[in-house]
Amino acid sequence: MPLEFYGYAYARDATPQLAFLRQGPRIIIAAEGDLIEDTYRLLRVTADSAVVEDVSNRRRQTLPLLAPRPHIDSAEVQPAPSVVRPRNTRNVAPAAKASQPSR
Repeated sequence: MPLEFYGYAYARDATPQLAFLRQGPRIIIAAEGDLIEDTYRLLRVTADSAVVEDVSNRRRQTLPLLAPRPHIDSAEVQPAPSVVRPRNTRNVAPAAKASQPSR
């Protein structure tokens, strides 16, 4: 699997958890349940590993948390690839209607 797990964002009351993944020089930020590049689904994030599934063959792999690198040059950070998040239809407030100014 070409992904490496190098960090996470963890909050006690936050679900889903976020993982910071690296694919070559690209940085990917994904939440549990996200589909990454139509190929991998991030299933679980813990303090020391992330579980990722290849959706084409349903094989799972546990990625260990990498040791920190001494320095990451900002030139190495590139935009994230397409990440498809599952729709959350619960707890979504309806959009407010724009009011027309009076004349």
